[in-house]
Amino acid sequence: ASTMTEQLLILKTGGDDHNMTEAGIAKVRSSPGDRTHGAVWIDLLGGRTIDLMGFAFSTDGAVGIERVTQEWPADQNVLRETHRDAAHPVIIALESANEFFVAWSGRDVAETMSDIFLSKFTAPGTSEMTMDTSLGTDGFVNLSQSAGESEESRPGLVQAGSGLVAAWISEAGDAIQIVYMTDYGETAPTSGDIRTVPLPGIQTGSSHALRDLVLARSEENVSTELAYLVFCGAPEGQSANEVWAVSVDLNSFTTGSDADVFGAPLRISESPGAPSIEAAAIWYDQAIGIAWSERRDGHNHIYFRRIARLEASQETSGVLASEEINLSTDIQDDTV
Repeated sequence: ASTMTEQLLILKTGGDDHNMTEAGIAKVRSSPGDRTHGAVWIDLLGGRTIDLMGFAFSTDGAVGIERVTQEWPADQNVLRETHRDAAHPVIIALESANEFFVAWSGRDVAETMSDIFLSKFTAPGTSEMTMDTSLGTDGFVNLSQSAGESEESRPGLVQAGSGLVAAWISEAGDAIQIVYMTDYGETAPTSGDIRTVPLPGIQTGSSHALRDLVLARSEENVSTELAYLVFCGAPEGQSANEVWAVSVDLNSFTTGSDADVFGAPLRISESPGAPSIEAAAIWYDQAIGIAWSERRDGHNHIYFRRIARLEASQETSGVLASEEINLSTDIQDDTV
């Protein structure tokens, strides 16, 4: 067994007035020696607001922290001032520069339902992260464009193909929507840019809400014109959620038909009756790894399935034949 040196870094203390939750983290990959990171989380101070921080690990393991904001109450930034009830933040770092994008769900002061928003930050080396205020209006764009008419939540965000891919759960669990931005969000998408993912064989609606959406793209070649949606939803005739994967062909996204763009939903989990929840996914080399939580035999377990990457034309609906692994019990001595 290898020896791991642990170093605990407290990015933000809660204290008497703050409660922190829903943390996300990303690392710049522009060069092997670059150790710049970005972190995002929700601060439950008088509601739900977003905090961000940039930090870097030096070559000797020391940590240098550069905050996006100053100490409260001086850190009234655009995200904090403009949106209420922020939730589900996700952060990614671009491959070619020290730039971070953050997406989250939240509502404008004048609205009663949540939309999906996007902001951009830069963190050159160990200097302070700053918001790119030229993005959209005052440094953010509204991706979902629902105008307060539907509830949007659970955003996913990846750099793939020639830009950014964002997806989210719409209509309080009734649909999944997705947008492909080749200009990296410089122009706010219109309703015509947003596509609804076809989900044949999967129940939607208030009693069968979709949940736990994530996006996966190639970790080795960001220019790959393919992304995967992974989410939880109940198949027809079943009350419990299962984990599903849907491929998205970015080459055909703008002008192609649904059949050209989206693969058929692939059922990943095979629950005996308990719901599968909290899906996570990563695409590395020629395989996609998907993990999720599921309750079996009176206990919660973490399950994992690895699938080969399939082109949209090769996919068929139904249960995959690849072996399911119970990570809670099957991993021993680093042999799996």
